[in-house]
Amino acid sequence: MMKIECEVAPNIISALKMLSSKEKKVITFFLISMGITSITYSVAAEYDIDIGGQHASIQWKTSHQGFSMLTGRFNTFDGSFYWDENDPSSASVEITIDMTSSDSNHSVRDGHLQGPNYMNVAEHPTATFSSTSYEGDSQSGTLNGNLTMNGVTRSISLPINKIGEGSGMQMGMTVYKAGFEGNMIINPQDFNFERPATPVEIEINFEGNRR
Repeated sequence: MMKIECEVAPNIISALKMLSSKEKKVITFFLISMGITSITYSVAAEYDIDIGGQHASIQWKTSHQGFSMLTGRFNTFDGSFYWDENDPSSASVEITIDMTSSDSNHSVRDGHLQGPNYMNVAEHPTATFSSTSYEGDSQSGTLNGNLTMNGVTRSISLPINKIGEGSGMQMGMTVYKAGFEGNMIINPQDFNFERPATPVEIEINFEGNRR
């Protein structure tokens, strides 16, 4: 028995989905007769970041007066990406973050951080990232794009690594997935934050489900 990995055009996959049950059984019988038990398709596709399954996170970390590291996360965000492992340069990502969902595990501090001297969420409740290019291969590279926070847009570069890609299980169903991680440091003053004065490290992890 053998497992075959191959690239299949999206229009062929769509055609396969339209086959009747009888036709699918004929194809399955033919493949089994050849000793082929499974086929993994690698295709260029749009992916939705798996927010519902809690397989994604955006976390931040910054120094607290030089004495300790303050950490937090954004509980609410959404996004999607385009990925083709055979053409990595075509990759693109769109993410929207609800800045009011910033959570440092301390409600009083969170209210302070979301105030006008910091995130200024009353005037700018969302932040967005829109990629413009990807430089690298199918395993790692740099995602370039525009980050908008507090009404200010800056060009940034996010080094990323692919964690994995392939068929996985979710809610009892087989879903094709791709997952990545990235880490970068931003200067809050670049986005007109009065505070903090120290750099903020952003860590992004996301797993996407192919549409």
